[in-house]
Amino acid sequence: MPYRGYNLSVRGASHITKEMVCQDYSGYICGDDYCAAVVSDGHGGDRHFRSGTGADSAVKISLEAVREFIANERFFLPDMEQVYQKVLRQLTGCICARWVDTVVNHFAENPITESERVFYHKYYLCDSFEAENNITAMYGATLIVGVITPAYSFVIQTGDGAAIIYQHDDCFIPQSTIDDRLYLGYTTSLCDSNALNNFRFYYSQNVPKAIVLSTDGVVDSYGREDFLKFNKTLCNLFLTDYDQAFSNLSDWLPRLSARGSKDDMSVAGVYCIK
Repeated sequence: MPYRGYNLSVRGASHITKEMVCQDYSGYICGDDYCAAVVSDGHGGDRHFRSGTGADSAVKISLEAVREFIANERFFLPDMEQVYQKVLRQLTGCICARWVDTVVNHFAENPITESERVFYHKYYLCDSFEAENNITAMYGATLIVGVITPAYSFVIQTGDGAAIIYQHDDCFIPQSTIDDRLYLGYTTSLCDSNALNNFRFYYSQNVPKAIVLSTDGVVDSYGREDFLKFNKTLCNLFLTDYDQAFSNLSDWLPRLSARGSKDDMSVAGVYCIK
């Protein structure tokens, strides 16, 4: 069964106006027997001044971790339906540990720059109760991973944004990936001290037509029903004509940011060509 994937990250309208870099990253990887997509949204703001690097690292680490996961699936696949939460938690733990190691090493190898110094002193070296005692916070980012194989599909997620499952001509957000705590700007993160416990999981042996991942810049630009319609249209376009679909998406996301959330935007998807 052939698989395809796509990803696109664009700088938000507000970031363009303020001459800020894009803090969203995305990616995908496809093999003979799987396809995986990832999106990560750096928190931005003064406290998380290296979050773009954190998001970039999260995408690269996750894609490599999934590749290794699929290479070793023979050890757990026969019992996957019964043990998927344990197995996916192990995958998530691997991603979290590698991400922390990566950003800590980045901090050690890249001294605070002159432009970063004011924020570093304000949030990490101050004496107030608001002082950060974990330097990974400056790299804080969300993460969503979606994977399709011939035998199963899954999503792992921490933070905001959304994963859409396209199945039986219908799009839905899995209830198990929804975190009701996320509102008014609050989000869970890879930089949380309890990051592993904040991940949500979706698993199914019913392999969908597609999985589409979006960061909150996209989600916040739509009402719920319109967001689902956007994803269904997008899925059908990619299933019909990849080049035209990618061109349309590339044209639409910057305009959506300008008229909607003004935020950076990422969309990444995986699907089967039957």
